[in-house]
Amino acid sequence: MTTEFTLKYLGGLEDVVLSPTQGGTERSLEAQFIDKLEEAQLEGKLPYIASEEDQTVFLTVSKHGIKIRDSKKLQVIQRHPLHTICQAIHYVDGLGNFNLVVKTGQPGKNNFNCYTFQSTKEDQPVAVVKNLQQVFSQVAQLHC
Repeated sequence: MTTEFTLKYLGGLEDVVLSPTQGGTERSLEAQFIDKLEEAQLEGKLPYIASEEDQTVFLTVSKHGIKIRDSKKLQVIQRHPLHTICQAIHYVDGLGNFNLVVKTGQPGKNNFNCYTFQSTKEDQPVAVVKNLQQVFSQVAQLHC
C-alpha cells in the first residue's frame, strides 16, 4: 500500500526534547509537542502560514516509511524509514491552518526531530495519519 499526498513543507526542528512534566503540571506529550512547534513559530524558526515560496512536496507513505519529494524537480529530499517514525499528528492551529507534524527519532533516545507540513484542506493531514496507522498495523500483523 503506497499513497501519495501533496503538501507544503514548512520546515523542521532538530534535537527537540520533551519532558513528562512541564512547570509542575502534567501535560500530554502531544500537547507539549505542539507547544514546541508554536514556540518555534514565535521565534521565527518555522513560518505560521505556507506561502507561495514554501516548497510544495509529494509525501509518500508506504511500508518502507515516508518519502518526501520536491514537486518540481521530483528529487527525493527526505526519507524516513518506518522504524524511525515515532508519531504523526494532524492539528488545526490558532490561525485555522491544517498542519501535519511527523516526529522521528531512535528508540531509547529522548531527543527527536520533527517535520512540519501544511495543507489548504483538512483531509490531507488526516489521511496521512490514517495511512501511517494502517501501514503500522499491516507491518505489525506480518511480524506477529
